[in-house]
Amino acid sequence: MPKMIGRRENTHVRHLAQAERHVKAGAQIVARQRDLIAKLERRGCDLTEHRAWLALFENMQRSFVEHRAIILRELKM
Repeated sequence: MPKMIGRRENTHVRHLAQAERHVKAGAQIVARQRDLIAKLERRGCDLTEHRAWLALFENMQRSFVEHRAIILRELKM
């Protein structure tokens, strides 16, 4: 017999799917920014602003990963 998922668990599953999308998209953004910095660095460009954006994207990515971990812990309760 399949396990019944309660309303709370169903909400967590939906939130987990959304968090997974955020983590995936965030990883892509961070990778693109790193690639951009590498290209601009080879051209000798000023990278100050680009590195600031990268730091912001990396902080957001850490938040996305932490949020996903919280949801996973809630699902295991």
